[in-house]
Amino acid sequence: MALLEVKKLTKNFGGLTAVSDVSLELNEGELVGLIGPNGAGKTTLFNLLTGVYEPSEGTVTLDGHLLNGKAPYKIATLGLSRTFQNIRLFKDLTVLDNVLIAFSNHHKPHVLASFFRLPAFYKNEEELKAKALELLAIFDFASHRYEVIESFSHGMRQKVFVIGALLSDPDIWVLDEPLTGLDPQAAFDLKQMMREHANKGNTVLFSTHVLEVAEQLCDKIAILKKGELIFYGTVEDLKAQHPDQSLETIYLGLAGRREEVSPDAL
Repeated sequence: MALLEVKKLTKNFGGLTAVSDVSLELNEGELVGLIGPNGAGKTTLFNLLTGVYEPSEGTVTLDGHLLNGKAPYKIATLGLSRTFQNIRLFKDLTVLDNVLIAFSNHHKPHVLASFFRLPAFYKNEEELKAKALELLAIFDFASHRYEVIESFSHGMRQKVFVIGALLSDPDIWVLDEPLTGLDPQAAFDLKQMMREHANKGNTVLFSTHVLEVAEQLCDKIAILKKGELIFYGTVEDLKAQHPDQSLETIYLGLAGRREEVSPDAL
């Protein structure tokens, strides 16, 4: 059975269909890239998978658990963590505070341990901080851990946001344009972490506009056009269907140029 199963997923906004009849399965150990032009429905699809939007039709199942109707924080506790294109951080708090807040829905000690400040509470807190510092070091951010992020650049905020999403080490990473704004070294490190996460038997689904990244990194790619899934499979399968063509040529032939914008691009 697939770890994440999507069946006939549809989302309507009034008279506009942003995602239409999308079905796909993500298995353990897979790294899947979602590509498509702006307005194709990529972020809307991610919002449906993670409980931000309720589907108009169809179902999303995670490891046998039906996700329809569940709040995002409940889906997160089941092992699915995501990032957003629009970075959501507390600008008046430090880097470390933001990372720990992002993790709070995934890692909670027993209520009694929290209330009475038992040793288990402090042990969990120290373990969490240690893991946060480890991730901050990977992204060359440890020296910034006590800095307030208000003056940070987009790329620096992106690093903080990604670290917060990865801290819980969930079974499934759903990453919306995670490489945007990262410097080359941070992008390389994140791609390596994504590959290693999948190699450990977990699943990674991420969106990207960079075809070379999808071709080099992904086990499978999914191509969206106007909310419809027009291809899902390996790059090799796609190229076999279009011999003697580059991935870029094939993609442009399938997805074409943007003609209209769906709500997720706003």
